[in-house]
Amino acid sequence: YECPEERDHYPYWHDSPWHDVVIMTDRQDLCPFFQQESQNVHTKNQCRNTQACPQCVRYNNMKQCNEHKGNWVTIASHNVPAPECIQAPWSRVNHLGNGRFGQPNTYNWTLPFVAKKGANLDTALADLEGMPSRCVMRLRYNISTDDYNPWMVNASFNENNGQGIDSPVEQNPEVDIGAKQALRLAINTNQFNRVFQDRSHSFKLLPRPASLGKNLLWNLNVRGKRGNIVQTYPGTEYDFSPNSLHAAVGDCIHFHWTGSNTNPNNNDGQGKQGTDRSNIAVQEYVRGEGGRGVYKFGGKGAQGTTWTTADMEPGYEGYVPELAPTMADLPCPEGTIVHPHQFKQCASATCASPNPNGVGMATWIKRDAFITTNDRGETLKEWKPCPSGFRVDPAHDASCVSATCPPYVRRPMNSDFWSGAVIALMSEVGVEDELKYGGWGHSHPEHLDNVTFLGMNRSQLVTLATLNSVQLGGEMSELDDAGTYFDSPVHKVTKKGTYHYMCTRNNNFSNRSQKG
Repeated sequence: YECPEERDHYPYWHDSPWHDVVIMTDRQDLCPFFQQESQNVHTKNQCRNTQACPQCVRYNNMKQCNEHKGNWVTIASHNVPAPECIQAPWSRVNHLGNGRFGQPNTYNWTLPFVAKKGANLDTALADLEGMPSRCVMRLRYNISTDDYNPWMVNASFNENNGQGIDSPVEQNPEVDIGAKQALRLAINTNQFNRVFQDRSHSFKLLPRPASLGKNLLWNLNVRGKRGNIVQTYPGTEYDFSPNSLHAAVGDCIHFHWTGSNTNPNNNDGQGKQGTDRSNIAVQEYVRGEGGRGVYKFGGKGAQGTTWTTADMEPGYEGYVPELAPTMADLPCPEGTIVHPHQFKQCASATCASPNPNGVGMATWIKRDAFITTNDRGETLKEWKPCPSGFRVDPAHDASCVSATCPPYVRRPMNSDFWSGAVIALMSEVGVEDELKYGGWGHSHPEHLDNVTFLGMNRSQLVTLATLNSVQLGGEMSELDDAGTYFDSPVHKVTKKGTYHYMCTRNNNFSNRSQKG
């Protein structure tokens, strides 16, 4: 059931069963109006028992209601606090709710408390006993426009040439911009100032276990569904939600999520076609002989040679960092140029004298070398000294630079100009650590003998990783025969640390990096 009038207008003039939680808007100057008109705190009216239709609720104003012999009835408010009203978070157009710094836009909602029926209204909230309640959460996404004033325009502005009324907007108009050719705009007037998405989701509230006391309780869920970014649109690929959770010792975490057996069968993903499943396994920390890499213990290459740094790791041979600029690199300062062989360095513009033959710059010349072959057939290179008037380029061993060229300066980066607040925010989402140490791109789970995740015992860790509490007994290497819903008992955090975890199933190229 959907009522277009109620769907497309807020605040709505009739009564409604919906309790408002939050309004996100660019018009914060209208927040007092939105909050005052919410039925959370404001009474509403209905027209009932009209002469033509005794059971209808038809007219939305007292004048027409009275003219049709109806009763203009007042409906009480919901008697709950007014909704929060905040600035709508910025998101890039057509990028599915992704906000600044690559993180999804979210709203931190404290779930409502529903007291048992018959509770004494004078009882303190902390002493009230909760009641299981089935609830529906509704999200409405409205498309606004500045092409006309939506607060002044109504049905009386509809096109009516008989009465000389011109609509402020037209369907696919051809616009004269002063050229000989008019330009047509793709405008669908049905899409102006309307709710583009009106979605509802059911859930159940359960009484808070007494064993939790007053400790803060966090939900850790999964968002998204099976498929690549095209197939999941307008949803998203898998991700944990929240992606980064900051909890304190003593806080409680509820791991639970919903999967599916009815995902479209052609969607990319691992495991049985049509199924959505998730799990949590802590990512490995060490690499090398104690794990799978170099950062702590080092390791041995394919030829048995020992390597102890990332530069020596097999697969990294010949790797040269920083070969090309990225979005993080800013232009070189005025009076300098980008170094021709090392883009992270800026050289004085005085170094940029052209060669007489018109090829390259005279400041930098190729450095000569002695090339020999030893008795094993290996080619050896030994650099020659630079000619008079030149010195070895400190940023590029294969070049000589004019001795008159001043020292280079480091090329500036975006992060050089971050404010303290931005740096703090970046640190919260791990960007600072990633810039220093590299991302947690490992896609291999740690052995449970080495895991100390939030102080959980081994049995709890096995349940998170293998879903054995909802296992149906079939093939489980890709979690196929687990139930669609996973609900772990609430866990109280007893150990401090930074933990990185992954889903072992949803980690291929098309459904990559379901990590938290």
